[in-house]
Amino acid sequence: MISRAVGCQSPDQVHWSKSGEVFMLFKKELLLLKTKKEADIDASDLSGMFTSYRFAGTLMDWENMLISVLSDNEVVRVGQAKRHSQGQQNENNLIEIDCSELGVDLSCQTLIAGVTDSFNGYLMREVHGDLKLQCLLNERIAVLEGGIDTSKVLTLSQLTKLRIHSIAWTGKIDFEYIGIPVWPIVAESAFVVMTESSTTWFYMMSEDGNPKRLFSFETGLTVAKDGDEYVRKCKISDWIKDSGSDFVIAYLLMITTRNRVLLRQLRFSSGTKTLEMNSEFSETINGAQGIISTADFKKLGKHLQMLTILSTDKLQFVALNAKGIDERRETSLFGTRIQCTSMVQFVTSREADYHIILHTVVANPHRDLLYLKVDIPSLNSFSQAGPIVGKKYNYRKELPVDELPLFEKLNELREVSIFRILSLSLDPSGKFIGLLSSIYDPDQPIDGRIVSHREDVEFSVIPAYAKGNTFDTLLDIDTFNSVQSAPVLRIQSYHFLRSVLPEEDKTFELGEDSRASDHVVFEKKIDPESCLQQNLILSSLSDKVRLTNTFNDHAANKSNLERLAKIVVEMVRTGRIEISSEYDQLMCQQYLRLLGLAAPKGFWGKYESRHKIRIPIPGLPDTWETFAIGSTGNSPDHEGKLQPLLLRKDIVGRRAS
Repeated sequence: MISRAVGCQSPDQVHWSKSGEVFMLFKKELLLLKTKKEADIDASDLSGMFTSYRFAGTLMDWENMLISVLSDNEVVRVGQAKRHSQGQQNENNLIEIDCSELGVDLSCQTLIAGVTDSFNGYLMREVHGDLKLQCLLNERIAVLEGGIDTSKVLTLSQLTKLRIHSIAWTGKIDFEYIGIPVWPIVAESAFVVMTESSTTWFYMMSEDGNPKRLFSFETGLTVAKDGDEYVRKCKISDWIKDSGSDFVIAYLLMITTRNRVLLRQLRFSSGTKTLEMNSEFSETINGAQGIISTADFKKLGKHLQMLTILSTDKLQFVALNAKGIDERRETSLFGTRIQCTSMVQFVTSREADYHIILHTVVANPHRDLLYLKVDIPSLNSFSQAGPIVGKKYNYRKELPVDELPLFEKLNELREVSIFRILSLSLDPSGKFIGLLSSIYDPDQPIDGRIVSHREDVEFSVIPAYAKGNTFDTLLDIDTFNSVQSAPVLRIQSYHFLRSVLPEEDKTFELGEDSRASDHVVFEKKIDPESCLQQNLILSSLSDKVRLTNTFNDHAANKSNLERLAKIVVEMVRTGRIEISSEYDQLMCQQYLRLLGLAAPKGFWGKYESRHKIRIPIPGLPDTWETFAIGSTGNSPDHEGKLQPLLLRKDIVGRRAS
């Protein structure tokens, strides 16, 4: 897909959401690629898979809250008073985008956090190709700080609380770590806002649509004329399991303006359902002599993940487990003299010995590309990993295509024109690399942050590795869904079907509802009750009870959902599965609502006389949500009467030959 834009050579220029959207940051505009509802698997280019939208004037119309703020002792920040050249609009230029998991607010969709070079923070929603402003975070912080009045002269302490530099969302947690999931799970719905204040807050969306504060921690950084240091970039890792407790752990990365990396540890208790900062863990990693370009996390297994820090003089690998730093390693950049701004990592497995290989690709906009690999035999520790091996390439010359599919694409670009790499990114499935490149202009500085003119920009999606990696995976939005720690819905249907089929029938084709030819192999023993429990995803609002792994209209497969509902209701009606808790009762109520049916007499068993249930909301102590249990469809004595459902193999797919 080719466009014209004013390019930016900056890390994290491309961001993928888990609802199938790709955001690309350019100077004065944002480009959005949104997956089409009926994407063409045989499309020859991305235009057949995505619809593109541009946002420029929209962002400039939004408020720059700090444009007229005065302070009694201000440390000047370039950009705070940015104004359109004619004084009519704010020149808000987005420099950062981060997307939440699905369903963190009333919209049941992804919330987009954006930070501008004028230190404003926006929460946005994408609605039918348009960006809607949900909240101006600076304004909300002013309210939560007791009503900071920006029309008056502020103290430096007040001003530091309003300047926003970075925002990061927490990610999803595997259901096996948290038991019965009730949505929203606080640990999956929280975000941190980095200001210049040493007190940093975590937030989540409240039911009135505004962010509320969860807890704070101290960074230990100060803003003063003789010691100015604050966080310029933050990221939050995926969750990993602490095998010695009921905690799941995530790490908060903070890159400071003095070239240091600060690490803090987040903990979520599966028992108490509370999210907190581990006050006993604090690590600082210095950037040595080089300037830190970027840093990122890559999860390697249930108990291990890698933090990789890219600076101008070296690449640092910091292995993290639930206890903290497992091991550190570093390597040079093989004599690269120009700052590298792009880094992408992915993992493959080696069939011969079941080792995993961590692949790292680093590039700059000049000509340098580094490809490094690490052999990791154990997913519990990095100490047994092999050496870091790598090589530097000139991507303006022919590359060996047997190394990576990316190299083949770079060779194709080289044959068309002289180009440069602006950004490398990885899609949420970890299977595809997004390559943002532009036609090279020799008159422009090769290491400049901002290109001052429009140029031809091309975005390509390339398989990260060749084997077993097809584009239908990219088109399947279920792959990117936030609640995908539960089994994919169609596979859940098979779990129920598997419980009533002969033991020897373990493999089934995915059927006509799948665009892939994969097969699902089932374990010998499947517990239908636990499948029922795992499928339950609730909202804190009674009218937003979730029945599926997603609320995206183009991602939810209604046919599969109705099949699953029929199977569950029929198994409960015939006594195959007993309703044993409030969670079971609420889920069955929602399945009946989906099918437009009322519960037949005796359906609820020992809970027949109960008309209301109370469900605790994790992360909010002593807070419960009340749900009414009653008629939601036709009376069972009329046309909506439940009919026995024959559990045949053709309900959810064809049996594999």
